[in-house]
Amino acid sequence: MKDIETTIYARMTADATLVNLCGGTGHIKFAFQSGAPQVPQLTYFLYTSIPGSLTGDFTRTFNDIYQFTIFSNQHPDITARLKRLFDGMVFTLSPALTELGKLESVFDWEGPDGFDESLEVMRKDIRFRFFGVPKAQNPI
Repeated sequence: MKDIETTIYARMTADATLVNLCGGTGHIKFAFQSGAPQVPQLTYFLYTSIPGSLTGDFTRTFNDIYQFTIFSNQHPDITARLKRLFDGMVFTLSPALTELGKLESVFDWEGPDGFDESLEVMRKDIRFRFFGVPKAQNPI
């Protein structure tokens, strides 16, 4: 959902500590943007989307898992900052968002330390679950 990606990006780029660790806002990107990788770099993408359920008065929910990939020798600091930004977060959403009514996130998984040989830098993958409720689309 586009609104989730917008919210994730806004949260990361508004955090001066994370931006500094990543080398600027230009080093925080959606994973599938074109261009040569810059080191350090933080990318994110929708890893999987699990169908939601009906709760309460038939409110639809969704459960999306986003993976963040860190290309940096400071990956422990960036990982800790991401956990601070997204683990147990209840978002205050912008009224400009058209699809999203409620959004919360929690830490889901952290992969092993790795090394990207082509970029010659440490690599780390971390995932967060985003639980949300879309806005009602009726009437259109």
